[in-house]
Amino acid sequence: MFITKRMADSTSSMWITVDVNELPCDLVAGIAQSIAEDRMLDILADSPYMSVRMQVARNLATGQRTFVKLMDDSFVFVREEVAANPHTSEEVLAHLCHDEDAHVRAIATANPNTPVKEIILRLFDSQIEVVVAAIRNRSTPLENIEALLQMEHIDPIIIYEANKRIKENE
Repeated sequence: MFITKRMADSTSSMWITVDVNELPCDLVAGIAQSIAEDRMLDILADSPYMSVRMQVARNLATGQRTFVKLMDDSFVFVREEVAANPHTSEEVLAHLCHDEDAHVRAIATANPNTPVKEIILRLFDSQIEVVVAAIRNRSTPLENIEALLQMEHIDPIIIYEANKRIKENE
């Protein structure tokens, strides 16, 4: 994976090409964290290093094409960063709401950009962490939270969080 960049100083300019895979992982991760150019972030999203892909997913300049590439990453930590990024699209967040990992689903459900339909569906997730994230998301309609309280055999944590959210809006 090569990156070509123009290096300029006051007297001349030159182009350099670097094989990113030959650089130390922590250096590449630092580069990924500070880059504001979507095209370069998209290239770094193909890195064999999980920490680099995490930094790309965390970067606020990352574009939607790159998020789509990372939303099915084999490492849960990368998918968590995609789910937490405030610039992640509704489509990617909707996909992550169905992730096999409950923590990824919870983070995606908590993101304010997640479609309301997906948040409502997460009120009935099998994992308490995901249900709590849906209750706490300000986009969740109160009538859906109130309906949740009418169900039988609800975990006390869910009852507490639902009542807390309802009281906050009184």
